[in-house]
Amino acid sequence: MSQTNKKILMVLTSRATMGGSDEPTGLWLEEFTEPYYANPEPHLVRETPVSLLMDGDGGLGYFPAYDGTLRLIEKAKAQGIAVLMTRNHGHFGAAGLYSRLTLEHDLLSFVTSGVQLELRAGDPIYDAAGGSPMSFSAPTLDEDPLVLDFGTMHDLYANSPHRDEIARKAPGLVFRSLGLGAVCQAWGGLLSGVPLEASRAERTFAGATQGSMVIAFKISLFMPPEQFKREMDTYVRAVRELEPFDSSARSYLPGGPEAEQERRYRSEGIPLGPGHRERLEALAGELSLEVPW
Repeated sequence: MSQTNKKILMVLTSRATMGGSDEPTGLWLEEFTEPYYANPEPHLVRETPVSLLMDGDGGLGYFPAYDGTLRLIEKAKAQGIAVLMTRNHGHFGAAGLYSRLTLEHDLLSFVTSGVQLELRAGDPIYDAAGGSPMSFSAPTLDEDPLVLDFGTMHDLYANSPHRDEIARKAPGLVFRSLGLGAVCQAWGGLLSGVPLEASRAERTFAGATQGSMVIAFKISLFMPPEQFKREMDTYVRAVRELEPFDSSARSYLPGGPEAEQERRYRSEGIPLGPGHRERLEALAGELSLEVPW
């Protein structure tokens, strides 16, 4: 893996768990050794004035998604709206990594990704949605920006302890999660060239099972950006005054807790969670290395 790609991966994974995980950082460091092409050269396959198709060359998804989003931003600024598709790569991290990149450019954005499914007759309906990451973002002037960054099925996986209870008590929530997951698979997976049946897939590297989509458009298509961002500031401040549903928490718009955590990390440093240490210790053991703690 090139030094540039290692730096991109380290920076992006250092943010990937700011959405409430107990393991604050580096959740995907093992991907340095996963079965992807180690020295990928992501490249542009096709483009129009408002679209880009990036190929990940069998490597991790961070690289084509990051490079492609930077290119997308310039197209959206020039044309008003633009869409990026990426294909032929592995995991691309949290969708919010890429929706955050658009914030300083007065753009609104949507990001999603799809993965190779293996659906078999009789399997539970939950399997239809895959991993299904999704993110939306909107900038502000002085307050923390709105960044909704989530997995549509993260409380509904087979190992989720409350899945059956949620389905009984709130079936509508489950249907909405499945519907959002289906959009992730259709827009971020099928449209990127990931076939429904794995037997029809043509890939050189086994881990290159994902695609992604990023859409961004200019706020100025509809109103002056400064006016919109002032309204967003007012919105954020008003929400802070609302009563939270959890008495131990504060009221935020999506992205607020992550912004507070980022400020703390910038001041105090990024902590190394116990789960992360265990992973690194196991990896160090495999490589006959000593850990520095």
